[in-house]
Amino acid sequence: MGDLCTDQLLCNTKRGNVEHQYNINQTMTDMNIKLLKKLGEFNKDEVVLDYDNTIIFTEKRRV
Repeated sequence: MGDLCTDQLLCNTKRGNVEHQYNINQTMTDMNIKLLKKLGEFNKDEVVLDYDNTIIFTEKRRV
């Protein structure tokens, strides 16, 4: 499992004083796409790819 780990990346928002952590694991992304192709999921009439990378501002904050 350690081979699948990736470093955390940091992003500061333009608004407020918040630091967000995220990572991009290209190995896992490539594996998921290959698996979906093998399963025939891309051969359907309609495919929904849900990619969550949007920071949404709220009044909540971590303390």
